[in-house]
Amino acid sequence: MSKFDDFYSKKPISELLEKFRIGKISPESIDREWYEALLLHLQKRDMTSEQKNEFDRIVYSDLETLKATLKDSQSLQMEHAKTESNFAVNNHQESNYNALKTVTKIISILGKVMIIIGFGLFLFLIGQDQGLIGFISLVISFLISLLFLAFSNLIQVFIDIERNTRNTNEAFKKLNEK
Repeated sequence: MSKFDDFYSKKPISELLEKFRIGKISPESIDREWYEALLLHLQKRDMTSEQKNEFDRIVYSDLETLKATLKDSQSLQMEHAKTESNFAVNNHQESNYNALKTVTKIISILGKVMIIIGFGLFLFLIGQDQGLIGFISLVISFLISLLFLAFSNLIQVFIDIERNTRNTNEAFKKLNEK
């Protein structure tokens, strides 16, 4: 019995097979004693026929074949994670932060209304022969509306950051489960 058996027995066979494949592809990346103990542990461990076939494929394959299967495995895992992430986006996109989304829309509308009010006030004051005051009110209304629109977009950016962070976290959890 190896000093690593307790550690190996807690890990799923799929994860151990992946470590075994990586160790065979680049032996310098894994401790030799650890790798040999892993080989012995996998030989003793009960495996499904599919897992046994995978083990035999790793043991008897040449280096180039193993590298190709590792790249294929990694790209399949990443594609699966992207699919899961897109599924999570579609499931959670409408359900989170509805109040903030409503506030964002209201603030955005207020910003647009401020532009209209400023332009209307400008035209009214020009008709009253107070062009300078009208121009100042137009500039101030544009600045205020700019602040409203910027704040509205800032809230939306925070919502998007939260959603992307959650989706990335879920994708990493899915990858770690495998």
